[in-house]
Amino acid sequence: MALSANREVDRYVDQELRSYQVATGAHVYKGGFVGLNASGYVRALAAGDRCAGLAYEEADNTSGLNGDVAVRCSLTVTSGTRCLGRPSWTSGERCTRRATTR
Repeated sequence: MALSANREVDRYVDQELRSYQVATGAHVYKGGFVGLNASGYVRALAAGDRCAGLAYEEADNTSGLNGDVAVRCSLTVTSGTRCLGRPSWTSGERCTRRATTR
């Protein structure tokens, strides 16, 4: 199920943050899974996207062009979050099913 609001997710100090450019028409919510589309821009994770991590902040690019807005993402998923039915995953893995939380 897609997020329609921000959610708080535990994050450890040693987790790396990386900045990504947001796709046209995308609204990324804090705490949501983020995926790279075929053009290399991020959006809320969709089947077939490469996992980019969890959004550290909200980013709204619904009225902008590709890359007009950037979002920082945590590269490591903390416990309590599941993707592909596993308790953890590697950044860059291709997702073939929806991400869920425990």
